Amino acid sequence: MMGQNSYDLMAYVVQWKSTFCKTNHCKRVPLDTFSIHGLWPANATGHSMKCPQGAGSDVDTLMKKDRKLETALKAIWPNLLAAGNDRRFWKHEWTKHGFCSNKSLPIVAYFNGAVMVHNNLIAINNKNNLRDYLAEGGVRPSTANTYNKQVIITAVQRLVGANNNVYVACKVDSHNKNVIYLKEIHLCLDTTLRNFVSCPTANPDLRECGNHTSQIIIPV
Repeated sequence: MMGQNSYDLMAYVVQWKSTFCKTNHCKRVPLDTFSIHGLWPANATGHSMKCPQGAGSDVDTLMKKDRKLETALKAIWPNLLAAGNDRRFWKHEWTKHGFCSNKSLPIVAYFNGAVMVHNNLIAINNKNNLRDYLAEGGVRPSTANTYNKQVIITAVQRLVGANNNVYVACKVDSHNKNVIYLKEIHLCLDTTLRNFVSCPTANPDLRECGNHTSQIIIPV
């Protein structure tokens, strides 16, 4: 088990809401955008770190002190579940993942960092969501269109840089194994959260996306 702060990069993991809500009972919110799943410290091979769990109560303390931060997080990092609570979701992510970065990125910097990445690196140039970069690259949500993984990666590289790899995660339809939905995209950042870096290619995990020719649906 790795100790706190023994990480090489940060994975900014965004989930496609519509795919998540195919198998979960969700709130009545627009589903045609990405929202944050988590901010995960990772090692040099791109694998998420494991470390002693932090205290969930620290999240309550922080949010009570900083309502502006809480409002910002609700917009970009919501709990989509109908019975879900935003703070409960953030507590889970902090105790399971975020605490691994606690020595260099304590809880205040961790959650403010998530907002900073969105505001400074994603919501720029008249764009508000990763979806906008995909659309600019010709990748648009539709039940009629399919895309292979490399086409999706190339579209995301309009944001992160042509030489930076990203991870694409998928979900196989429970009724038809030949139907593959886009689930998540993992963007990799340096430990300051100020610059995109390449997600390590040493990590061969296909994340349910099949081979390079598999056709992926971005559902609406």
